[in-house]
Amino acid sequence: ARGRPGAVLRLFKRALLTLLHSLGAVLWLDEPWLRDTVVLDPQFAIDGISRVIRNFEVHRKPVTASRVGRSSEVAQLKHSARLSPALLDELWGDDGECDFSQSHQLLLGLMVRFGLALP
Repeated sequence: ARGRPGAVLRLFKRALLTLLHSLGAVLWLDEPWLRDTVVLDPQFAIDGISRVIRNFEVHRKPVTASRVGRSSEVAQLKHSARLSPALLDELWGDDGECDFSQSHQLLLGLMVRFGLALP
């Protein structure tokens, strides 16, 4: 360990992030595409994914077909579980409450990783 401080630091970082993730304090996955990303507020990911996967009749906010002007795409999501990139832009856009516009790749990747979406 004496001659390899970088290796020791990487192991410590990995162990610390694994612990914090297991406690629910952060969202971190030891996978190549996500290893360098730490979500400090796991609720952020839950809220983003919940914009897409939810009961649209019970949880109308923040998107309704009339608001986004994409009624056919919303209907397709509700009834066939098909999601268009354009609708994702609407669902994950800045609505004044929360802005997921810079997190599309992360959120979609998490959905795929956890079996909530297919690429």
